[in-house]
Amino acid sequence: CRSARTRPRQPVGLPKVMLVVGGQAPKAIRSVECYDFAEERWYQVAEMPSRRCRAGLAVLNGLVYAVGGFNGSLRVRTVDIYDPVADSWCQMPSMEARRSTLGVAVLNGVIYAVGGFDGSTGLNTAECFDPEMEEWRMIASMSVRRSSVGVGVINGLLYACLAFKVIRFVCLQGTPCLLEPV
Repeated sequence: CRSARTRPRQPVGLPKVMLVVGGQAPKAIRSVECYDFAEERWYQVAEMPSRRCRAGLAVLNGLVYAVGGFNGSLRVRTVDIYDPVADSWCQMPSMEARRSTLGVAVLNGVIYAVGGFDGSTGLNTAECFDPEMEEWRMIASMSVRRSSVGVGVINGLLYACLAFKVIRFVCLQGTPCLLEPV
């Protein structure tokens, strides 16, 4: 008997495709590629409005949300939405905090952005986006800072887990770097 955690999942009502959004090559890029499992081929789709890597992604109501990330210079608060039917992107309201390497998930029609890195430290904060209100709001913070956090939903609960321990690199001129817990 499989539990909710181990049961295989299939997208409902969506084509069997995989999107690769942004990335680093070697700088943050705007390109988006789609892999069609039925045709076993890759193809380009519309580029994002701006460069982005280390973003969180979520699918809600058939739209793909690219949340936060790093543009090559700064961690960003911006959110872009891809409409696969129109093959186009549009910008949505920005998050409250700048976040890259964040976790993103959808629960009850609301998008959650959890943890991440703001350019100087790992984050324990979280926020949510209500698409009907078109606004972000902060929610309760986690007890631990989590960067590169995995976020998922099981049985109506949001989980944040398996993150790198947040550390700071301290480099003094002419000496090796030391690692300090944050």
